[in-house]
Amino acid sequence: MKKSKRLIAVLLIVVMTLALAGCGFVSQMTMAVWKMGRLRSYRMDMDMDMEIIISVLGQSMNMDMELGSKSDISLKPERTKSTMSVGMFGEEFSVLSYTDKTDKQTVTYSSQDGGKTWSKQTEENKAQDKKTNKQSFTALLKLASGFEKTGTETVRGSEATVYAGVINGADLASVTEVSEALGNAFSAMNMSAEDLKIEDLGTVPVTIAIDNKSSMIVRYTLDLTEFMSNMMPVVMESIMAETQKESGLEGLDLSMLGFSVETGRVFATVELYDFNEVGEIEIPAAALEAEEAAA
Repeated sequence: MKKSKRLIAVLLIVVMTLALAGCGFVSQMTMAVWKMGRLRSYRMDMDMDMEIIISVLGQSMNMDMELGSKSDISLKPERTKSTMSVGMFGEEFSVLSYTDKTDKQTVTYSSQDGGKTWSKQTEENKAQDKKTNKQSFTALLKLASGFEKTGTETVRGSEATVYAGVINGADLASVTEVSEALGNAFSAMNMSAEDLKIEDLGTVPVTIAIDNKSSMIVRYTLDLTEFMSNMMPVVMESIMAETQKESGLEGLDLSMLGFSVETGRVFATVELYDFNEVGEIEIPAAALEAEEAAA
């Protein structure tokens, strides 16, 4: 389960990184970025549908995994409340978490039993972690090319204009905000940044909807199938190496067993709403008293 959660964490990091830096089409996006860069708070829902193919000794098993998260996000101060649910192997589990970010550090409080017990993890912020919300959304403009209007759709009862396009790995690698975020995410998972060549990870088809009245980004979709298929070998190599080290099986060649993990479809949808309507996010007293989790 520990390794499964680590894989899930990587997937969520990748989706969130691309979600915040994956869309273009200059004119209307410029207005959206300008307005969203001044937000005080908002809510974000994410759903991801993923197919994982596991092979051992010539036998393959297809596993569907569904991930969902609902987040209240405050930018002044920087606090987040999130509930993440994961469905896999016919079971479902959820994690409730709070993050509290200051200039020097980010503290994450998490509970896997609905708030009965808590763990805490504190990380010192790096220079690149101090980017403002405006800087994060500004990264969108650096990828603003090739997107075309495809029509309109209704998002939460309001009409929005939809644009579609494809972003390739070279574009992502050229944007400092994206390459740094992905590099840091993988480093945190004990993966070598040198092994992660973003420009070789393929393309990400994207659609994005901008509300016609508010000019806010209200929905976007990411087809991560090719991207994750190319990234999975790097992820699994790192996870399996650590697993072997912890179990004293270093040097064991798992390829002899024909063991492999691949991804089929990977599709994510993100919705943003309740702009500037999130109240104060209060971290539960029990969470604040939690002990620091082991590294």
